[in-house]
Amino acid sequence: MRSWLVMFAVVGACSSETPFVTAPHTALPNIDGHQKVVLASPELVTITFPGYAHTDRVEALADFLGGSSWLRTVGAEYGVGASTSRAKVRWPTAAPATFNDLDLRKIISMGIDDGTLPKPAASGSQIVYVMYVPNTSILDATSTGAGVLCFRGSAHSAGGLFAAGYHGTFVTTDKVTVPYAVIGDCSDDEGLTTIASRELIGSFTNPYEVDYSGYLLDVPTTDPWFLEVDAGELGYLCTRETAAEEGGWKLNRSWSNAEAALGHEPCLPAPAGEVYFNVSASPSTVVTASAGEKVTFTLTGWSTSATPDWDLILKQADGASLKMEALAPVLSATHINNAVTVTLSLTVPVSAKSAQFGGVAVRSGPTERVWPVGFTVK
Repeated sequence: MRSWLVMFAVVGACSSETPFVTAPHTALPNIDGHQKVVLASPELVTITFPGYAHTDRVEALADFLGGSSWLRTVGAEYGVGASTSRAKVRWPTAAPATFNDLDLRKIISMGIDDGTLPKPAASGSQIVYVMYVPNTSILDATSTGAGVLCFRGSAHSAGGLFAAGYHGTFVTTDKVTVPYAVIGDCSDDEGLTTIASRELIGSFTNPYEVDYSGYLLDVPTTDPWFLEVDAGELGYLCTRETAAEEGGWKLNRSWSNAEAALGHEPCLPAPAGEVYFNVSASPSTVVTASAGEKVTFTLTGWSTSATPDWDLILKQADGASLKMEALAPVLSATHINNAVTVTLSLTVPVSAKSAQFGGVAVRSGPTERVWPVGFTVK
């Protein structure tokens, strides 16, 4: 009996499950740092209007962010340190009922000139002017590519169907270029503080976005991520992920180049135990095809740990000039898992013109993690 027990113990000790291995896949994108110009010590100037429903809340957010674990986690990799709340300005007059981005910049500029707002340093300014627009106002930011704030269906070059917020730069009367961020009160599922934190990390890591000096997804037209124009900055790449929570605040997660390069969950801070899953495609480049030709991609599922099957859905690629419906997309299966392959076929319309782009965004699971595929017409 004793010998049998010893044998059982040895056999039991030698048996083990096969360790999980993440399937080989194309690397996640790297956000280009260009000249790596960032705001290393951001100073927030919070601007609200009379009657704005969330004044106390957004002023408290400015205080909270500086010492938050969230900012340390998402900013340190890119040279962004703690922020400070430079000023909280309650504007003396009501927000215009209707105005545009040029009007908004004039308001901020006027406040700088008359001393209502702090003046930026002639060089090395770390100020971001953060304006919160009440839901009683209509702000048309079409000139910036951001559409009409909170108006569904208006075009937004970097945020999907509508703009809940955006950021940019303007030149003061003293010829100082300064960043500003605009946050809408959209009464939408997208929370006010997640919108604000997304635009702020964009302002910190890509403060002068018009000159391409900060961190921005900037890939050649041969890279399918070229088609995913709504994912241009660190925060936008993670906008579909569940928000991080800290101290009662909901905050947008932000892309980590370092984690992406390792094949880990790229959107930080990540919930403990979260399994990241996605697909990658072969061919991994934008292919060239003729009108009428069928193009086939092999999608391979990959995950960081064992997980149940996840669904695949197809959406229009934002940077494609050909509508997805015209491509007659066909998936061989609508769910996938690690190391499982699914084929996706697209047909180039016979009416397609040379140099047009076609493509789709393959989205995985309930958070719709994206992988773009596409072609250019010969």
